[in-house]
Amino acid sequence: MINGKKIMNLKKIPLSMDFPQFKFPAYTKATTDAGHTFYKFHDPDSALVSVRIGFAGGAYYEHIPGLAGFSAKMLTNGTKNRPAVEISTATESLGASINATAQWDKAYIGATSLAKYIVPVLDIMEDCFLNAAFSDDEIERQRNIHLAAIREEQSEPQFLAKYAFNTGMYRNHPFGHPVAGTIKSISSLKREDILQWYRDRIISGPLSVFISGNIENCGIDDKMNHILKNISSKQNNDELITTSHAGKTSSYILNKSGAVQTTLRVGMKTIDVGDKNFIPLQMANVVLGGYFQSRLNQVLRQEKGYTYGVYSSIITRRAGSELSIGCDINEGATNESVRIIFDELDRMKTEIIPSDEFNKAKQYFLGSFARRLETPQQVITLLQTIDNFELEADYYDILFSKISKLTPEEVFEAQKRNFGSDNIIIGASGNVEKLENALKDYGEVNVLDIDKINNA
Repeated sequence: MINGKKIMNLKKIPLSMDFPQFKFPAYTKATTDAGHTFYKFHDPDSALVSVRIGFAGGAYYEHIPGLAGFSAKMLTNGTKNRPAVEISTATESLGASINATAQWDKAYIGATSLAKYIVPVLDIMEDCFLNAAFSDDEIERQRNIHLAAIREEQSEPQFLAKYAFNTGMYRNHPFGHPVAGTIKSISSLKREDILQWYRDRIISGPLSVFISGNIENCGIDDKMNHILKNISSKQNNDELITTSHAGKTSSYILNKSGAVQTTLRVGMKTIDVGDKNFIPLQMANVVLGGYFQSRLNQVLRQEKGYTYGVYSSIITRRAGSELSIGCDINEGATNESVRIIFDELDRMKTEIIPSDEFNKAKQYFLGSFARRLETPQQVITLLQTIDNFELEADYYDILFSKISKLTPEEVFEAQKRNFGSDNIIIGASGNVEKLENALKDYGEVNVLDIDKINNA
């Protein structure tokens, strides 16, 4: 205090204990007689409308690596009525976008446009969804593009480390192969494979439909009912095989020619969204590596200078979830960096988070979460999670409320059950000889060969 006035300490981050308020926007959920589920959110202040249709064509269910993603991409690349270039030109002329993609659990086709153009845009999307041509010429063109993308992806150290990690974590499991497929699997893909997948997984089974934005008086209801009226509601009798790994800490490495640093992916299996400890686990993850002031970033970046940044995240899927840590590390600091990560995982298991650190992380979590509702597409993404994991309609209000009220002691119960340095899988790319030496202290080191993977 100087002359009776308080002076701000610029070395200490000011922290408000007034946590932001949050209310997930009101939406409706309805199931049609045919078994399709509609999620609708009206935002009168938005100029846009987004529509997304989810179907049971996720990569988890494919028998050929890359089939789900390639088939989804083909939906927007030629129909019985429009060649691929016409689809692209017509969509762009309306200032809109139409895309299709496959994730692990489901695949989606969606469109976004100004509200006044949404019906003509959906005319195009309907044609893509229901009348995809899968012509031989377009399959070959897209195959060449897809193979080039795989080769480019395989030159990236982040992809190599992730693939090495997945190989160790998900041996003999669908998650062990890349969503994009391999050179051999995409090269050998046949038109009949795609057609069968389309019949069984894209236009069959109950669909999930998400509509978000300024949707009143734009004709979207009639249009969506027209699109779905002839879609079968036949259920696929799918059995989920939960993830597992060998149960011992080990490393999987891939060579990256000319690498001057190590790219790391370190992680373990963790609990699923429906577990009672999942919300506290999310809070703990923010402290560990979920934002710039996290423990891992403070040590590995701020104190040691080994990396530009390190993150930890929880990846959720219906057949199993993981908590993983990723970073690019100074090559000579690989061994010590892994040791620091292990130490922090053990510390999370054995120590309650101090109040100041806990409240800073809570402020970040709540503030960043509230910003995830800024666009119709973001709202749909959150509704997809509710749909995919069959969560309560007010799940996000519950999540926000619980995080706001969580105490360090409550989170510690989740920490004790879900952290520690046992049964860890390390994936890494870089100089293989140096990696073998750097990682030998952490169990068996397995050297992978990308050429063998591509030809498997």
